[in-house]
Amino acid sequence: MKARALCAALAGGVGVLVAPAAPGRLGFLLIAAAPGAGFLVPDLYQRRLERARVAAALRELPDMLELLRVTVEAGQAPVKALAAVGAEFDGPLAAAWRRVALLAELGQPLDDGLAEMERMLPSEDVTSFSRVMQDARRHGTPLGAALAAQATRARASRHARVREAAARAGPKVQLVVALVLVPSALLFVAAALLANLSSLGLPY
Repeated sequence: MKARALCAALAGGVGVLVAPAAPGRLGFLLIAAAPGAGFLVPDLYQRRLERARVAAALRELPDMLELLRVTVEAGQAPVKALAAVGAEFDGPLAAAWRRVALLAELGQPLDDGLAEMERMLPSEDVTSFSRVMQDARRHGTPLGAALAAQATRARASRHARVREAAARAGPKVQLVVALVLVPSALLFVAAALLANLSSLGLPY
């Protein structure tokens, strides 16, 4: 809350300084709108950071699940396996796994640590992994097979996200081509024509 108030105050100060240079009633609008915009900036920035953190976690999730499956099937206890696999990666999901394992070793219930991970990385795939871990602990279901299935789903989800990103990038590339490359090519053609006309002594 203090950060929001500080940003609102700073934005209001900037609005007051810039307002005299704005034409017409725009200055009054700047003074009125700047504090509100400054109040919203921390939330928008926090959401952007959260989306980036979740995206990074989902990129590394399939590989981490596969390594966790191998570690568990080799006989390692789930909590120690989480710590071991988390130590092999550097992203936000690896940090969350290391934290869950550390807190579990210090006596915190595993379910509480997994629930905290879900809050830190709000995503369907992360929640599904948490449920797999909880079900295996509560009901004694084989964890290796469940992790293998989870890794397959996570990998399919990652491929789908890559395809969606590529599909969204297509129109952007076309827009860049239309607005930048095509006019540039036309300018080069026009310059070449003018050079040819000049060499022939023709008026243009």
